[in-house]
Amino acid sequence: MPRGYGGTAILWKKNLDSIVTPLSIENNRIQCIEINGDPNLIVISVYLPCKGSTNSQTEFQECIDLLNKILTTYKLTHQIIIGGDFNEEIFGSNDSIRQTYIVSLMDEHCLCTKDIGKKFISANGSGCTAIDYILFQETFKESIFNIKKCEFTGNVSDHYPLLVSLDFEITKSSNTKTEFKPKMKVK
Repeated sequence: MPRGYGGTAILWKKNLDSIVTPLSIENNRIQCIEINGDPNLIVISVYLPCKGSTNSQTEFQECIDLLNKILTTYKLTHQIIIGGDFNEEIFGSNDSIRQTYIVSLMDEHCLCTKDIGKKFISANGSGCTAIDYILFQETFKESIFNIKKCEFTGNVSDHYPLLVSLDFEITKSSNTKTEFKPKMKVK
């Protein structure tokens, strides 16, 4: 079976439609939803550009800048979880510009994660790195029960799925739609 390629999505059960609102941010590498709860929760899925592609550094920094705008907009009123393929190792000291950009974002917004080891295997099966993460606010740390790598025999991706278990109280929907419009153009 061929391996999967690219993209980002957030899926939820249909019975949660009344408490989930997709946020329109106009970027195909970042998807966001708002979940009504106590506290309200923003879930962000990312697929950041890989190294070496055309304009990858510029596009990478634009994506991090957009994440910064989203975090700045919601961090005082919502808990925020960011998960996905960052295409850069956060732990260690490779001192790349990309790593510095991510770590600066994490520091500025008091984001943390859990090191759960290697989660990406190269197409030839030889290389293995940690480029997939789930980030969360330090203030939400007590609500994160566990983050783990899932190993499925039928997985066709070169990434292992990550699973986060958290303590979160769902509230009734207000049926209001939220739209996030960044004040920058993203290609």
